[in-house]
Amino acid sequence: VRVTAYYTRSPGSTLASAENWNSTSNEEGDGNAYVVTGSSEDNLSMVHDLGLKAGFDHPLTDVHHFRYGASYQYHRYIPQRRYENYAGNGTERFYTDNDAVDRLYHGHEASLYFEDEMTFSGRFSANAGLRYTIFGVPGKVYHSVEPRAAVKYSIGRSVSLKASYTEMSQFNHSISSIYLDLPTGLMMPSTANVKPMHSRQVAAGVYTDLPHHLHLNVEGFWKTMDNILEYDGLGVFFPPLDRWESSFATGKGRAFGAELDFGYRTPATEINLYYTLSWNQRRFDRFYADWYRDRNDNRHKITVTATHRLSEKIDLYMAWHY
Repeated sequence: VRVTAYYTRSPGSTLASAENWNSTSNEEGDGNAYVVTGSSEDNLSMVHDLGLKAGFDHPLTDVHHFRYGASYQYHRYIPQRRYENYAGNGTERFYTDNDAVDRLYHGHEASLYFEDEMTFSGRFSANAGLRYTIFGVPGKVYHSVEPRAAVKYSIGRSVSLKASYTEMSQFNHSISSIYLDLPTGLMMPSTANVKPMHSRQVAAGVYTDLPHHLHLNVEGFWKTMDNILEYDGLGVFFPPLDRWESSFATGKGRAFGAELDFGYRTPATEINLYYTLSWNQRRFDRFYADWYRDRNDNRHKITVTATHRLSEKIDLYMAWHY
């Protein structure tokens, strides 16, 4: 039995600011007067979480191993945005316009889960589980049932086949008004008008242990996503905080592909080469009535990692990504 209580405070997005200015020179009398005009914007998104969770581990028989538990989390979102328009003469500023928008959102999340790890023989094993989640916000309560299952079949000592199915709901939305990966977005919760995201994923693969400490794994996957948000407003650097629920369209996503993992592993050294071939697509009928490539659609990915243990206290690590 394990019971954990925790509190976390973290920025949903780091502090981001943008400032534009220009200067002009006007000749008056026997001197020059410099006038500086400009504007600045600041964006900060804070998320507070307070939670309690308990987990139970219950080996029942040689075949069934039960795990179950419950959790509760209180979420507090505090997004903030401020902007100013000003003018100055080089020594002091005269603020002509300034405004601040602050919002406060509360969310209550409770969940129950149960899983059974089953070992039927030396060749076949399975894991079946179910998670039920409730997420409550003012004016709306969302219910989510998330089944999960995985099976493994061993062919001899060096080859195994694995397959899995997973469903998951996400109640946090990372919103941004631009495609660049900058800290200008906001972390927002699902609301009475914005539904949680939901995904379903199927994966299957072949895993092999080769001679000379080598291994080769190949896995394919198919994933679908619902209630994804995409910005559908005027061109702005920061997402509109006071009307974000109406400025984002809701659509679908899908991702599929395969990954190859080839590696060398000893107690002191581990080297892995990963190659991923994948497609990542979106469909928003308000933008385009068909599937199109997502901004995170990367057809080919290659990653090389290496770790070497010099002693019990010192490890060397290297990674290269293309």
